[in-house]
Amino acid sequence: MTHVPDASGPTAAPRSRFGAWVVGLGPGAIPLGVALLCLIGFGLPLVLVLANPGPADGGWPPTEAEVVKVTRLSADRTDPDTRRTRKVTEYVAVMRYTVDGVEYERSPGPSEWQYRVGDTLTVYYDGTNPEDIRTYPAGKGFVPWLLGGMGAGFVAIFGLIGLFLIRKGVSWPSSRLVRPSRPPIPTFDPYRPDVDSSVEDSGPPR
Repeated sequence: MTHVPDASGPTAAPRSRFGAWVVGLGPGAIPLGVALLCLIGFGLPLVLVLANPGPADGGWPPTEAEVVKVTRLSADRTDPDTRRTRKVTEYVAVMRYTVDGVEYERSPGPSEWQYRVGDTLTVYYDGTNPEDIRTYPAGKGFVPWLLGGMGAGFVAIFGLIGLFLIRKGVSWPSSRLVRPSRPPIPTFDPYRPDVDSSVEDSGPPR
């Protein structure tokens, strides 16, 4: 009886070059994969944020505005470090400005800076929504630094772990890579009915 080797046995070759490469890397492939996911997960939002022009990038055009109304407000602010609450005075200034021949009267929001009616200053407006203005060329804030810092940290940590495991030559546990072969199918030998030919094959009967 001819024995046909089982393709699912321990000697089975990897089905693709990529699979063979991953198996060859050993367990270090797992943290390297996590590092790649972190690179994509943090890098893509960072690119989108940097690609979106803000006031500081020249994406928000400037225009001259005049303060036409000032409202004084009192508010309580809590210091996140000391947990102490203090009263602050803020001012809400309504500013009149013109964009493409259309006149607007909007406020950039409360500020501790005390404006006076009649003051003129440069404001920056959103080209897609001229009603949104800023009194200073604000950038994108801490978002790019946060995304870049977290992404670089995770990529460095998992990348170093993966490289360390690869350099140490850590291999996969054999019990997880080798699939058990199929059990032999019993066959009946008419010349030796008391012997299972799938277990023992010593040749023709004597």
